[in-house]
Amino acid sequence: LDKDFFEDLEMEGIDSKESLEAQVKENIKARRDADAENKYIDELLEAAAKNVEVDIPDVMISEEQDRILRQYEENLKMQGLTLEQFYQFTNSDEAALREQMKDEATKRVTYRLMLEAIAKAEKIEITDEKANEEAETLAKRYQMPVDEFLKAFGGIEMIKYDLEMRGAIDVLKGE
Repeated sequence: LDKDFFEDLEMEGIDSKESLEAQVKENIKARRDADAENKYIDELLEAAAKNVEVDIPDVMISEEQDRILRQYEENLKMQGLTLEQFYQFTNSDEAALREQMKDEATKRVTYRLMLEAIAKAEKIEITDEKANEEAETLAKRYQMPVDEFLKAFGGIEMIKYDLEMRGAIDVLKGE
């Protein structure tokens, strides 16, 4: 654990065993706090959705299954697998996988519709200025130019939508 070791880490402000331990401890705490917050939000959404009556068109479920399937395919690619290989290994096909995803897709669409209704009822509106500030913050976090980040994220309207949904979650949390 000499000077060269800490330089090789390329971690700003980390130049000793103590500062490395402190950074690791801080990262673990932040991850644990984020996990706890996400679990709380999931439980909150689940509880709130029990009181929601909504007629969801099949096309919305199908579109959400498409999104989940694409995410699943991306995760497989990161592990060096293709969907076709997955189907071979599991002796299944796309129809079977989509069927497995149906409950999750239904839950996601229900949550989304519920949060959209809350945002509308609470008149949660995000200004261009607020959305641009958020885009700049996120672009810095991902170390990307803002225009590239917006392109990857889906544009400023997606930033506004994300902030509206977070505002609706804050309403559920009583904040």
